[in-house]
Amino acid sequence: MKFDNDDLIKFYEIRHEIDLVIESIVSFFYNIVVTIKFINGISNEKKIKVIFEKIKKDWEETVDPIENQILTHYANLGKLLNILYLSAVLSTLVAFMCLPLTPVFLDIILPLNESRPRKPLIMAEFFIDEKKYFHSLVIHAFITAYYGIIPLIGTDTFYMNCIYHACGMLTILGRRIENCFEETYKKESKEKENYQRIRTCITQHQEIIE
Repeated sequence: MKFDNDDLIKFYEIRHEIDLVIESIVSFFYNIVVTIKFINGISNEKKIKVIFEKIKKDWEETVDPIENQILTHYANLGKLLNILYLSAVLSTLVAFMCLPLTPVFLDIILPLNESRPRKPLIMAEFFIDEKKYFHSLVIHAFITAYYGIIPLIGTDTFYMNCIYHACGMLTILGRRIENCFEETYKKESKEKENYQRIRTCITQHQEIIE
């Protein structure tokens, strides 16, 4: 979907018609959210690149089989959540896109003496006859709805994967610290070496939080 002058003009025109305002307010604020996410992604492009490089580095430096299994476990959890999220968003999008076609289908299945009124998918002012160019507007709405959802899906799945990767790394650091205390207790290694390993874990913990 998109957020531009067409939406603002239409919203201004129907400001006194409560029913139309209620119908359009959801898509109106959704457009604002998508626009904010898109701008946020562009403005933080360098930070996102740094995060990707850090994730890549973590995978490359994780050579212990058990630690690799931990990272893989959390990565699979993130993948599962991504699939569930994508399924929910896309199914909702398809249902939303079918709204303007409902009167068309009802006229075929349960015809009335006159055609049911057609309603546009997006409340926007295009300065054309909406009834005459109904199908063109529907196709335009389908395209903008499909491409407009990409920033939303991209940013949300990125945040999900980052969170699960951070959870995996925190679990690994917790395991490393436990091993340090166990080795110190058993006197299997020098105290100074374990202190340095714990210090490294604390530093990595701070990097993950940041």
